[in-house]
Amino acid sequence: MQDSATIHTSKDMNTSASYDILVVDDTTAMADILVMFLQLEGFTARAVGDGVKALELLDGGIPRMAFIDLSMPVMDGLELARRIRARENGREIRLIALTGWDDDAHRNEATDAGFDDYLVKPVSPATLRDVLARVSQEV
Repeated sequence: MQDSATIHTSKDMNTSASYDILVVDDTTAMADILVMFLQLEGFTARAVGDGVKALELLDGGIPRMAFIDLSMPVMDGLELARRIRARENGREIRLIALTGWDDDAHRNEATDAGFDDYLVKPVSPATLRDVLARVSQEV
């Protein structure tokens, strides 16, 4: 059951990418589950397993939002957020940290790196819907 807030889907989103939401997580099962959830909610979503691949994908256009795991090999989520924010269009995307770290130090690091929201795994469907509704209201 969907919350009372309106969630705008792909036809409502103003993105320069061919998808609404990017999921960046080195745990394939986690990324696949989140993409499937987002698709069931009416969004188009893509997943990649590390920050380097995410930056390559973002060269083709900026989606409305990205869920980014903080602890990844190759390039962690904090560095990815910094690099996204340093891009010319890096402020156009809503960055949501997705992590197992539930402490103030990690939250502050995420904020300093440029994340807009911070979610601790496991994340409930209701919490995800709240974030999706809040971000899509900003369109």
